[in-house]
Amino acid sequence: MPTIQQVAQEAGVSPATVSRSFTDSPMLSADTRQRVLEVAKRLNYRPPHVRKKQRERALIREDAATGVSIGLQFFAPADTATIQGDAFYAPMMTGAQAETEKLGMHLLLHTTNRRKMLTDLPRMIRDQIISGMLLVGSASPEILDAFLEHVPQIVLVDNRDLTGKHDCILSDGIGGATAATQYLFELGHSRVAFAMSDPETTTFQDRLTGYLSAHFKAGRTADPSLLICATTEAQFSDQVTAMLSRPDRPTAILAANDPHAYRLMQICRDLGLQIPDDVSIVGFDDDKHSSLCYPALTTLRVDTAYMGQLAVQRLATRLLELQDLKDEDAAPRPPINIEVPVSLIVRGSCRAIA
Repeated sequence: MPTIQQVAQEAGVSPATVSRSFTDSPMLSADTRQRVLEVAKRLNYRPPHVRKKQRERALIREDAATGVSIGLQFFAPADTATIQGDAFYAPMMTGAQAETEKLGMHLLLHTTNRRKMLTDLPRMIRDQIISGMLLVGSASPEILDAFLEHVPQIVLVDNRDLTGKHDCILSDGIGGATAATQYLFELGHSRVAFAMSDPETTTFQDRLTGYLSAHFKAGRTADPSLLICATTEAQFSDQVTAMLSRPDRPTAILAANDPHAYRLMQICRDLGLQIPDDVSIVGFDDDKHSSLCYPALTTLRVDTAYMGQLAVQRLATRLLELQDLKDEDAAPRPPINIEVPVSLIVRGSCRAIA
């Protein structure tokens, strides 16, 4: 290990000058300090007080997450819905729980109907017992701002932030829907429909964008009459029934998620249509039911457990960054979007046509 005397000799100064170069001493000129620091860097020399500070910071970073409590706010589709009972989001919570346990953190859960404005923020926020939050699922910008006002460290999960204020963990909805639509084109389907409810959901918007992108890449024009963008489940069923009752009905449908695909299957059966002989159906998410229905559903697999792990890791990184900012008086890094790749899982709900 290099010594202070070696640095002093190399830089042509006294050991006392070397020591002062690592402080804010006004006794040194800028040129002298720079020359000493360059020599010290080249020799890999650090004075004892700097090494001690770096060791302390490493310990702070290592233990920063230990014992910290974070919140998981689930924006549910209905008053009675829970994250534990949701086939898509339950694995996400499991992944988040596993990661918080690994990091020595505590995870607190709260659920709210995403269609209702909060009258009271969760108690974990009011009691100021959390250092950050995961906001899981879709919610209006007004609701997100209400959380941001009280919890500055927030990561959105399965929701795209159009304001650029938050880190986001997303699945690749655009790429996945593009690949699924192209797959149906390759099977010979020229009239491919897209079906979703709740069109304000940003992840569904991404999947619609992918569906349209596939048409553009193939040099085709998407038929607007084959787009189901209902605002309620009842409207969804009515519009799909009307579309499938036409003589020029589509031969394939891409659903915005697996529950939509299951509803499409039921409507087809009610109309006497066979899957996949009359209509091919593709879902999105590959939830726990997709391989068990009949026929088994072709769908896009989303690793939601991994999304939960990534969300906790990202929030932990932000909390560590907050500690560093206090030490260094630096500006925070801008928010980022992390997209998890998806993969097409081919099962029995699709077939090729002539």
